[in-house]
Amino acid sequence: MRLASIYIHYHQYLFNEPQTLNFGGEYLYYFKMVRNHIKVTRVKNQQFIPNFFNVTSALSKVELLSAIVGQNGIGKSSILDCIRSIFIGNVGALPDVHITVIFEEEEEIKVIDSGYVVYLSEGNQIKRLKFVEKNYIQTIYYSPHFDLKYNFNFSDVDAYNISSDTYIEKDLEDLDKKDSNESGFRYHPVEELVFKNSMRQISFLSSNIYRENNIFYKLLSIPRYESGILFFREYKIDEQYWNVPRVFGYFFRKLFKKIDEENDGWVNIRKFNENHDVLNQAEIWCYLLERKIISCFCSVIIEQMNKQNIYLEEGFFNVEDLDASTNNIGSLDLLYFLLEHSYIDKGHQKFKVFKHENAFELINYILETIRKVDDEYKISKSSIQLNFEQISEILKLHRSVLLDLFNYYPSQDGLLRKSSYVDGFIGFRPTDKFLSSGENALLNFYSKLYDFVNTNLLEESKFLGDKKQYIFLLDEADLGYHPTWKKKFVYSIINTLPYFFQNLRIVPNLQIIFTTHDPLTLSDVPNNSVVYLKKEGKFSKILKSDDLNRPKNTFGANVHELLADSFFIEDGLLGEFAKEKIQDLVLYLTYNENLRETEENIKYTGVWDKQSASNLIQIVGEPIIKERLQSLFDRKFLTSEKESLELRIKELQQKLDELNEKDIN
Repeated sequence: MRLASIYIHYHQYLFNEPQTLNFGGEYLYYFKMVRNHIKVTRVKNQQFIPNFFNVTSALSKVELLSAIVGQNGIGKSSILDCIRSIFIGNVGALPDVHITVIFEEEEEIKVIDSGYVVYLSEGNQIKRLKFVEKNYIQTIYYSPHFDLKYNFNFSDVDAYNISSDTYIEKDLEDLDKKDSNESGFRYHPVEELVFKNSMRQISFLSSNIYRENNIFYKLLSIPRYESGILFFREYKIDEQYWNVPRVFGYFFRKLFKKIDEENDGWVNIRKFNENHDVLNQAEIWCYLLERKIISCFCSVIIEQMNKQNIYLEEGFFNVEDLDASTNNIGSLDLLYFLLEHSYIDKGHQKFKVFKHENAFELINYILETIRKVDDEYKISKSSIQLNFEQISEILKLHRSVLLDLFNYYPSQDGLLRKSSYVDGFIGFRPTDKFLSSGENALLNFYSKLYDFVNTNLLEESKFLGDKKQYIFLLDEADLGYHPTWKKKFVYSIINTLPYFFQNLRIVPNLQIIFTTHDPLTLSDVPNNSVVYLKKEGKFSKILKSDDLNRPKNTFGANVHELLADSFFIEDGLLGEFAKEKIQDLVLYLTYNENLRETEENIKYTGVWDKQSASNLIQIVGEPIIKERLQSLFDRKFLTSEKESLELRIKELQQKLDELNEKDIN
């Protein structure tokens, strides 16, 4: 199934008349309002090739890929919001829009109910179109922009929004609940964002998806983390434990009292030399860090139990005498006891609170790892520096324990409630690798998608229901990419996205619609799969297939010809002086002195050399034009001497062959 076409009857501000968008399906569709219904006609899309974008061996198939193109501020994001509005719960959170949507499903076309009766008219036949089962289709929206596009009148507008805005909000929502750093100050919001983003990145880079599919290594030059710092952070806890089952609250008080007693005893393990210098600082830090980890672990459990009071009287320990079993043991054994012996008994439901084997494995691995650290500068009372493998294993085990905690509260219709989500007690910050903005852009997209699927769609952590079709709406996801990366953007996403959905109970098919203001990506997209937006006065319009302003060719087109298309360089974009200078620079960068002047090879009028060309490019402020000029500059100058000589030899040989041919004739 694929979304093939949209008819926008009305938009709150974008258009002043109805508009039709075709996304490059098997047919191109045309709409007409006839009294109280909509008549649809169609023609065969000669550029459509079945399974054209399905290039992987994954079970998840890419049904279709399309692009929405236009300058900034013209309404590309608004078009994506039109599509999103069909599938979100709070439609009022987005601009008011009335649309009719056509889906192609094998030999049949269907519509999503929009309140109108929709007929397909072909020849003398008229057929009323059936409705799509909308519950099995869902959009996933991604934008790297931090544009604060947030409607304060609604919460949870789109549960399938994995954009930067959404993740920033999510990453910071528990900041006030977390304890301070070692200096007693609250962690800075930027530091919190680094923790969360780095954890997502390392989780993706250590995942089976990344490790088992060579395409990621082929496409990405992402440097591998070698080491990093883990920060152990606890929730601020109200000692009243209002919603914690009473017997567990009693136990936590006992456990925290024991931790305090043990922390006070750190002075007893110090060792000195004759100059009274401490000899075992790493051992002291390890001793304090162990108790910090126990405290952090308990704080996460309490935070989860405090959310609802449904088990206030139902908690119990499966031992005859709690005090006799726990009075003479240390804090670590008390934690182990809690994890192994705590139960809930509510009505006909009796269950063990923790899968203690998972928790034991996490705690034991952390403690075994930190006890091996003998460098006092790599450990403190709340953090430790470790290598990539150790960090990956700890974060994997940490996630497993959190999944157990998600299930503390009963599910609803097989789905976990959003309130069941609890943040962990570990933060991560890399120490050795700093990515370029382009590398970060690509890795952030993949890591957010991986986090979203793993947290919401897998059976063990299912907060959201199964879908048969996901429509990716990527809003300028290539933002920040180097021009070289922009050119392989389409190749990257169609070769990688299906693998993220391989382990779902119902493996969905995918469709991708992306927006861009840059033509560099369009060489991989058939022209009938491109929607062109253009400004017309105060409003925007969709260019029809026969519009003279619409570029004629995209797929397989020369990138430099696309860059020069008038659609992408408006007359009003620049001042006349700047425009004239830049146009002459383009002539200089594209002129070939070895060829005669033609309409395609026009000589420049100014005085140019490599340095002056580079200087002008550096001062151009419009990023799209700057990227195009840089691409032409690279093509002209950034070839090796060997390549230049080989090119010259080839050109001379071609001339020689032409002369020889004339002599023969």
